[in-house]
Amino acid sequence: MQNQSPLKRPFFKTWVFWAIFIYLLIIFFYTVNFYLSDGENKPLPSNEFGDFLAGVFAPLAFFFILLGYKQQSVEIQNNTQERLEQKRQSLLLSQPFFHFKSFSGFIINSDDSFFFNLSLSLSNSRAICRQLFLLLSFEDSLVGQIPAGDTSFGFINNNFEDQRDFYLITESTHLNFENEYAVVYLLINYTDLNDLTQMQSLKLLFKNDKDGSYSFSHYIVDKNSYQH
Repeated sequence: MQNQSPLKRPFFKTWVFWAIFIYLLIIFFYTVNFYLSDGENKPLPSNEFGDFLAGVFAPLAFFFILLGYKQQSVEIQNNTQERLEQKRQSLLLSQPFFHFKSFSGFIINSDDSFFFNLSLSLSNSRAICRQLFLLLSFEDSLVGQIPAGDTSFGFINNNFEDQRDFYLITESTHLNFENEYAVVYLLINYTDLNDLTQMQSLKLLFKNDKDGSYSFSHYIVDKNSYQH
């Protein structure tokens, strides 16, 4: 259901109406005051009367020019925002929507090295993606390493039931921690519907099992570096 546009205010309730009304009222009383003042009143020559009217209405003309520029600026801004939103929606619709299932994994600390093991299932329910491959990173740099195992698929369509399984193995000499969780980044690289290379990032959190190892706890969607 579309949102109804707000009701337009009557013109006589706007500040523009009252500004013009007050200005004309001042001119009126100013003219009446001179008309009722002492001295002889006589009609102005046509050229002087024209100069009088030009002087009276020149501020109004300038005022309406300013209002026109303001209205044009507002319309340009609204059109720009609308185009940006349309572009953002188009970009999102060209991306796959990944569903991650059956996450499991562990990290073992052995001889100053950390051995990483992760398995997951993935499906897609939006735009198709091609040349999908996974990287692992132990830093928040969006630069990862290719692990051993099943790391890539050439094509994943927009079928939620079409599930793909991945099994990743790698090792690192260091490990980062965040709030007592070991942190590893899963970088999902692919080509989107518009044949642009894109990347989505998940932050994988592993809890300490108190025996020198860590088991998978949960993940957080970290970053989407969509390219226009």
